[in-house]
Amino acid sequence: MFQAKTRPNFLLAPKIMTIVYVLLLVYLSLDSFKTKTPFSHQILIFLIYMFPVLILLLFLWISCKNTLIGGSLYIISSILMITFWDPFKEISGFLAAPLPLITIGFLFIVFGILDKKH
Repeated sequence: MFQAKTRPNFLLAPKIMTIVYVLLLVYLSLDSFKTKTPFSHQILIFLIYMFPVLILLLFLWISCKNTLIGGSLYIISSILMITFWDPFKEISGFLAAPLPLITIGFLFIVFGILDKKH
């Protein structure tokens, strides 16, 4: 009879982008096991590499609860990354890490505002 109009859920895009970015960081952190150092040292290096992953997963959880705050956290973290980390003085370093976070934060904010209007 009557079908309810379904609207696309645009908030899935930044969530999927975050998950892909986190998976990339996890994959890159597995590089810590390729060295010939003691296993306990390799585990410590791996845990240090996983710290940004945990922060991004926390931001994703916050973004699911409140898109404006979560998107702002992504943007603030990328600005701090640009400011305090030396590899981002070149354009290739900028394109690799902070730009995806800025994009994800912007998408969370924009799609969150659009979702509240409907």
